[in-house]
Amino acid sequence: LIIFEQKKKLKEWLKFIKVLRKTKYDLAIDMMFSRNILSGFITFLINARIKLGFYGGLKSVFFNCHLIPRAGQRYEVERNFEVIKCLTGQDVDMSLGSGCLIPDSRYVNVLFKDGIIKDRDGFYVGIHPGAYRNVANRLWLVERYAELADKMINKYGAIVFFSGSKSKEDKHLLESIEQNMVNKAIFIKGDTTLRQFYALSQHLDVFISTFTGPLHLAVLAGVSAVVLGGPTPVERWMPKGKRHVLVQADLPCIPCNDNIICSRKDYACMKNIKVEDVLKAVDTIICEKKRES
Repeated sequence: LIIFEQKKKLKEWLKFIKVLRKTKYDLAIDMMFSRNILSGFITFLINARIKLGFYGGLKSVFFNCHLIPRAGQRYEVERNFEVIKCLTGQDVDMSLGSGCLIPDSRYVNVLFKDGIIKDRDGFYVGIHPGAYRNVANRLWLVERYAELADKMINKYGAIVFFSGSKSKEDKHLLESIEQNMVNKAIFIKGDTTLRQFYALSQHLDVFISTFTGPLHLAVLAGVSAVVLGGPTPVERWMPKGKRHVLVQADLPCIPCNDNIICSRKDYACMKNIKVEDVLKAVDTIICEKKRES
């Protein structure tokens, strides 16, 4: 596994490309369905015999084998599985993705040992308050996350886990929520690996987040999700299935999918989502679980 960090200096970039070119790859696949040319450029520099990527825009010049995307918006996971179909000629069951990541239960075992997780006795909620690049038009208000967690603890007796990375932004975000809470929650400030987070997700009843990587990882683990929609295109990023609930403001400017600036200047797509809206979505998931049991 070779990990590329985009903030590398030019000298490190050249060293990284040299490492990739040293291995004579037969196939390089660019999974990014985006007009950003960086991933396509790296795929080209690897100098594999076959360079496969989605057709469209300037990025296409870096590939010698193109995948023509189907027209219209759809769930990104389905689009990625089109690549597998292109390579194998067969449809692939998307549920097979659940076997692609092996959980590491060491962190969960500590929670069992400390009595925080007691088999299935209890109501366990995961919340990931961060967002893509942590830009304002994708972030829900800190005080609302705190209020939501307090109300779920009071109403359901929930054990609430807040997750975040080791970045300064995420740590500050989690600390701010913790300071605004009355009750106690568990704050994971970059304390787990992805495999450990995946193992923890398998014990959760509900996961609450905007459209983030941890959301999709939790869904892969089988958790029912409450998704705070914001400005993001729902057709592309909303997990499939009746067990997931979308909470999104009713505004004509949605989706704008603007990564940096809100054209309205008031970030109403996030600010208009109330704590009561999210609690109602959690109740919907609980009712659905009771019907299934």
